[in-house]
Amino acid sequence: MVAIKISTLALFVSMITLSSAMPIDSEAQTIEARARGNAVVYTSVGPSCDQVVERQAFQGDNVHICHEVTNIGSLRVEGSGCLVKYWQNRGCKGRGVQVLDSYCQSVQFSSYSVDCPYRSKDRGQQTWPYPN
Repeated sequence: MVAIKISTLALFVSMITLSSAMPIDSEAQTIEARARGNAVVYTSVGPSCDQVVERQAFQGDNVHICHEVTNIGSLRVEGSGCLVKYWQNRGCKGRGVQVLDSYCQSVQFSSYSVDCPYRSKDRGQQTWPYPN
């Protein structure tokens, strides 16, 4: 009888240990998984987005990049869960315009910013970097 109670207690303790070892915060993992991609700058100004000038990869759950470009052309973001904006002024200053994923933004711009993870409260911000 005592042996049965001890084995039952041991089973109960092992179940508690296993359940506490499993990750609980699946939202944080989802955000991290989405917070990666490429920002690609093209030379041509037009809907084609064909000749790559530069490509910058980003990944992680806390990425804040302001990248100035030397060859003004088109911008496209690939596979991003981040907030990416292009800016007419250097240093990501002035008014930024959000870049939609996989859409070729054919505009003249001087810099672009990447802010991960994407937070809907950042949508209306006009300055970079975005406040936490």
